[in-house]
Amino acid sequence: MSPRWIVLDSNVAISSFLFEGPPEGILHFALEEVVRCFMSLPMLDEIRDVLQRPEFGLSSEQALTLVEELYSLCEVVSPTRRFQVIKADPLMTTRF
Repeated sequence: MSPRWIVLDSNVAISSFLFEGPPEGILHFALEEVVRCFMSLPMLDEIRDVLQRPEFGLSSEQALTLVEELYSLCEVVSPTRRFQVIKADPLMTTRF
């Protein structure tokens, strides 16, 4: 059976490094080639930036090491088209 293709969301990737649970399982699926992960360079940059936030307690070097592992695990793509799939929530733009 060929692996399923997924775009690994930044939040899922960050959670997989920092917390136990379902997001962590996705990385195991990628390592076992059950899924084939795709990410873009801007997503990897975002992950590195978030991992360096003080609340996570990682050094710049630790964050970079995790992103390098993700880079080697996922296929890096450069999308040529951009989609606006999730529209802005009208409740969030309403002033009270």
